[in-house]
Amino acid sequence: MQQTLLTGKAYNDKIKSSDGQESSSEWLANNSAYYIHGVQRIDSVNNFTASGDQATVDVVVTEERTLYNSQGKIDQKNSAFTIL
Repeated sequence: MQQTLLTGKAYNDKIKSSDGQESSSEWLANNSAYYIHGVQRIDSVNNFTASGDQATVDVVVTEERTLYNSQGKIDQKNSAFTIL
């Protein structure tokens, strides 16, 4: 499974949406929901490329995340322990 983790400008453009769409962080705030992360680690770096001011790093990440809804209950559908 391939996932994209973002920082900098890409994070601001995609996660902190400015196009009138509700961003992920706005959705959490608007729904009084939040994540608690357990395990978060980079297991290996498979590839690194750079061109100008752009860099791409291909990594294997293990992540444990639990989504809590506005009632403080775990959302099982959107909580997981995954290797990405």
